Amino acid sequence: MLIRKFTNDDRHELLSMMTKFYEGPALIGNVPTEIIKRNIDNCLKNNTNIFAYIFEIDSLIIGYGIVTKCYSTENGSNCVWIEDVYLKGKYRNCGLGSEFFKFVEKEFDEECIRFRLDVSSENKNAQLFYKKMGYSELGYIQMVKEK
Repeated sequence: MLIRKFTNDDRHELLSMMTKFYEGPALIGNVPTEIIKRNIDNCLKNNTNIFAYIFEIDSLIIGYGIVTKCYSTENGSNCVWIEDVYLKGKYRNCGLGSEFFKFVEKEFDEECIRFRLDVSSENKNAQLFYKKMGYSELGYIQMVKEK
């Protein structure tokens, strides 16, 4: 699997995949199309905190991943958040998600101590996969206040 940075040429395909991802069990609520489009626009900017990747096999786009970087006072270092990981149906459970996680850990190894992600409590398959990749529950309850 080729993992490469997202480009403007990928916009239409990424919109389709992100829409499917956000309608699935990965999120608790729906994400409006205008927010998905804003996310794509932000991925295309030279933002030093967001990194978007396309997954390809034989020049065919099969998925995407988005990670963000922030500073964590808890461990005194940068932290990478794995925001989105999506593979099209027939490419799931083939080890390709593991390839992306290994890629991210290698890509940010020098500058980050901690890798984090969110998973909904109902998404048991994802939880099992993340545990297989070495992730464990922090025990925090995340809280949010929308503007």
